[in-house]
Amino acid sequence: MVGIANLLNSLWILYLVYLYPTFCTGCFDSVPVHYDLIVSMMLVVGLILVIDSGACLAGKWLGLPMGALLSSVTIPLLIMKLYYFGAFFVGLGVVFAVAAVVLDVVAAVSKTAMPEQNHPLNLPVFG
Repeated sequence: MVGIANLLNSLWILYLVYLYPTFCTGCFDSVPVHYDLIVSMMLVVGLILVIDSGACLAGKWLGLPMGALLSSVTIPLLIMKLYYFGAFFVGLGVVFAVAAVVLDVVAAVSKTAMPEQNHPLNLPVFG
């Protein structure tokens, strides 16, 4: 589930960077279309999130905090490009990113928690 949330977030970021300007031809009449540093950073974060979602789907624990960090980085990047992509697309991207962050954090905490039967203070009772 967590890997799918990261994959959805990364695919949405890549959609906004690559495909949205080509499908929305009349949307940028007043705003010049150019790729600046923020859009380039979104591209890099989106590509790393694709790799991270593969790690999460493979069950690697390190992918969980890394996915939370990368997804939280996408939120300010999307907000900075609100005029470029529009409120609906940015809002949907923020919802995907927040969902991915929450799921990553919950999964990372639950994977590091020790089950009660393996706890060192859970000693057998003789009697």
